[in-house]
Amino acid sequence: MSEEQCLLRDMLSSYFAANLSHEKRAVLLGSGEAPIISMWRHFAKELGVLGVAFPEEMGGTGGNIADSMVVMNAIGEFVVPLPFLETILLCGRLLLAGGGSGATALIPQIISGDTIVALAHAEPHSRDCWSDVTTSAAFGKDGLSVNGRKIMVYSAPLASHLIVSARTQGARRDEHGISLYLIESDRPGVSVRNYRLIDGSAAGDVLFDNVRVSDADLVGRRDGAGPLILQALQHAVAALCAEAVGCMRAMLNQTVDYSRQRVQFGVPISSFQVLQHRMVDMYVMLEHATSFADAAARSLENAELARWMIPAAKAYVGKAGNFVGYFAVQIHGGIGLMEETPISHFFRRMKVIEGQYGSTDHHLDNYSRMAGVSVPPDRILSASESMNCCGEAR
Repeated sequence: MSEEQCLLRDMLSSYFAANLSHEKRAVLLGSGEAPIISMWRHFAKELGVLGVAFPEEMGGTGGNIADSMVVMNAIGEFVVPLPFLETILLCGRLLLAGGGSGATALIPQIISGDTIVALAHAEPHSRDCWSDVTTSAAFGKDGLSVNGRKIMVYSAPLASHLIVSARTQGARRDEHGISLYLIESDRPGVSVRNYRLIDGSAAGDVLFDNVRVSDADLVGRRDGAGPLILQALQHAVAALCAEAVGCMRAMLNQTVDYSRQRVQFGVPISSFQVLQHRMVDMYVMLEHATSFADAAARSLENAELARWMIPAAKAYVGKAGNFVGYFAVQIHGGIGLMEETPISHFFRRMKVIEGQYGSTDHHLDNYSRMAGVSVPPDRILSASESMNCCGEAR
């Protein structure tokens, strides 16, 4: 990392350590959406990092991809329940790339922390296929209106605005004929069913019932949002890999510290050779995942490389996160699954990351198809790999 990125990392670590201890995080997640929104605004105004993904002429700091990954790594290391990925890296990129009067007006509000935006894209039967869009934007007697249902909209309960993918032309899975609309969450016809995921983060299903839209709500060109969505999702997946690395590093550090404190048979369990070997295995998996995450971030500058590097990284990181999390909890023993124990929160977050924006199996299939190779069943990337009761690969 550059000197500036090291300073950014240290600043974020100090802020999260002071404002988001395990106890404070538990209180935050148990108090509804309002405290999280309040912290988001405080985070924006205190550190001014929400402009990292935007150019200086729009009020941002003109940061690069690596800067954004530094932020995501810190978010993973402290299991931060703030919508940085959804609002800044996913929706922010869509607004920046798509343009339009609504997008231009909204970006300064996003940078200031006054506006949270979520992407409403996945549908009940899409199964991680990004082009499977049946929500429609069609002309009726009352004008242009959006109808359909979106599921697993991350940060939907926090969002004041939604970027909605809708089919304006073509068949169900056609990569062409998809448009994006910027819609307020409280616009007539929009209803959100809120819920929490297993890691405590906010999500929701959104129903659009004859929601009136106009050309002023368009993000990008009508019928031409496919490439924007694909690129934005690639950035989101690379960012998730960076977050996962931070999450795994925290789990490993906590496990090593615990093994030094936990005494059994009159000695710390860190002296047991079998546990030493297991923690070394966790470290190796973390280092491999770090290299994959770094490669994924760098590949974003090369569209052809990103097509297979991004899914390869997500598939490996998902496997590595499972491995590190499994043994972190096992070495902690029974308390590793307790709500009061920090490691359980990291483990649950890692499980959500594994399936977010495409499961490990989905990305493994994508990698095999895009790279034009078949992955041997005995390799770590294999979807058919399993573990025995001792956590060893069969």
